[in-house]
Amino acid sequence: MKKYSYPSLLSRSSGYLLGLLSASTFGMIPLFTLPLMASGIPAQTALVYRFGGASIILGLALWLKGENFALPSAALLKLALLSFFYMLDVILLFYAFSFVSSGVAATLEFLCPVTVILIMTLFYGEKFSPRAGLATGLALAGVALLSASPDIDPALDATAARLPAPPFGSPRLWGVLLALFSGFANALYLVGLQVARLPKMSDLLLTFYIMAFGSFFCFLNAGATSSLVWIADLRGVCMGFGLALVTAVISNATLIMAIRRIGSTIASILGVMEPLTAVVVGMAIFGEACSSRIICGITIALAAAVIVVLVPEKNSRSARRSGQSA
Repeated sequence: MKKYSYPSLLSRSSGYLLGLLSASTFGMIPLFTLPLMASGIPAQTALVYRFGGASIILGLALWLKGENFALPSAALLKLALLSFFYMLDVILLFYAFSFVSSGVAATLEFLCPVTVILIMTLFYGEKFSPRAGLATGLALAGVALLSASPDIDPALDATAARLPAPPFGSPRLWGVLLALFSGFANALYLVGLQVARLPKMSDLLLTFYIMAFGSFFCFLNAGATSSLVWIADLRGVCMGFGLALVTAVISNATLIMAIRRIGSTIASILGVMEPLTAVVVGMAIFGEACSSRIICGITIALAAAVIVVLVPEKNSRSARRSGQSA
């Protein structure tokens, strides 16, 4: 029988909970984004409010704590690159809403654990745990069932601020590709957080810089595409604030804390809660379809989340070592 020290067991358990919380809050993106885009706010502008609002919230919190914002220039460059990958992940997901349902877009974006595991195995010598492999296989089976559902009409109707029809190919194909590339960008962000060897800093400060650089990139993107629009009504302001606080501040802060405790591979598998949350939100709030295929996919994906919590201690030790170097 294996023995666990109380501190290590507590740290590992909190890492699982933080990973699940991060994925769940990220999965709430459609809850705030779709009403904004339905009211005529383009995805590029929604991203400016998401990243910019999060930067302001985190900056004020850190200032009140008396945090030192100074970092070496090399660290700032690494953070800017990580932020770019994360911004790319979110903007591609927003774009996918123009062609497929929000639940399907989120499930396809969740394919990132496969990329994370391959990157960590091929380039960083991480052992491929059989139990982690089983959890990933189950998660992908659930994702396949969800994404193959025939009821995947676009999350946005023709009156919303969505992308124009693609120049070639079917809209569904473009939606699938956008969501898959979103997951690939997310995988690069997750791995980068673990292997970047950033100087020691608080989780909130790290999240602040990710959001601050992201807001800069999003502002450039909105300006270059002439897509910057002011939110004029109170409901839109509330949606923008929720998008920033819930899906950016809370989601990213808990993700960084989770990676430092359990590593990027396990944290990415726990991200199964993201598509589950998005599917539930889509069905309950926006009337997206619910079928036996979707229910079966949710059940299988939940089984994957339970299995990954039971990953042996040797993997958690490796995760903690890599997390400490992040």
